[in-house]
Amino acid sequence: MNKNKNFLDTFGGLFSSTAQLQRIVILSGVVLVLLAGSTVGYYFYDRYYTPEQSLAVEGIEAGEAAVREDPNNLDKRLALADTYLVNQKYEQAISLVTSVLIIEQDNPRGLIILGIAYAKSNQPDLAIEPLQKFIELNKDADMPGLNKQLQSAAYYLGDSFIQLEQWGNAIVVLEQNYQWNKMDADTMVKLATAYAGNGNNEDALKLFHKATEFVPDFKEAYEGELSIFEATGQDALADYSKGMIAYCDNDFDKAKELLQKALEADSSQAPIYNGLGMVYEAVQDYENALIGYENALSIDPNYIPAKTGYGRITILLNK
Repeated sequence: MNKNKNFLDTFGGLFSSTAQLQRIVILSGVVLVLLAGSTVGYYFYDRYYTPEQSLAVEGIEAGEAAVREDPNNLDKRLALADTYLVNQKYEQAISLVTSVLIIEQDNPRGLIILGIAYAKSNQPDLAIEPLQKFIELNKDADMPGLNKQLQSAAYYLGDSFIQLEQWGNAIVVLEQNYQWNKMDADTMVKLATAYAGNGNNEDALKLFHKATEFVPDFKEAYEGELSIFEATGQDALADYSKGMIAYCDNDFDKAKELLQKALEADSSQAPIYNGLGMVYEAVQDYENALIGYENALSIDPNYIPAKTGYGRITILLNK
């Protein structure tokens, strides 16, 4: 690979500057739905939300009481299984939902709870069948881009294939999930991981970077980039990724050191300057943050993360 190739050419195109806001809005809706007892969008919820212990206990106790009062009610059993799942009591969720599936083997809610519970409890081989069955039952659903249950099933199915190093199978299901929702940074990282496992580093790097444009502190994405940069001897970009990992860990001194080192090796990369802008912004050194964003834009005037960073800092400095 040409080491002087532009960083943005390596990583591919950009998304709208409103992406992070859209993600937060989606996430907020997911949390509200889950609190009502649904597995919709569970992997978003799992990434960003942990129930308070007191609320978790109350929810489980209420669900168990409801099942004791009406043990033949499958909806109440599934609601309790959902509660177990959200509170990371995977074996309880598996046991309860299995009893439901003995009675209704094609119950969609039971299948997705079972599949996610197996996936979350490090049993990917057992997760595959119920998740595939759920997807098959819902393959003709209207508006899959708005169907968070379908997307969650595909996400965890893809992740299970990744854990089993079945890269081709993972790519097929995660590419479909990405087509359903191109604003999902979590699926981007999973798909990028599958690409990398399959030896397709170029497409992997594009998606890892795109994920960081949606979620600037997405540590797993920078770690994915780093493994490829180190394996391919791209030292400057490896230092960039290390610097952004340090940023994610709030080790801002180390982040600055590594990003400066990356610039010394290659000063033609807009994302490196943008990373410095992010680090300086995090420590409220707004003058240097502005310089970082300006330098990024001098290289690529259309680099959206730098444009939005520049806008934020300009507003702060004008107050």
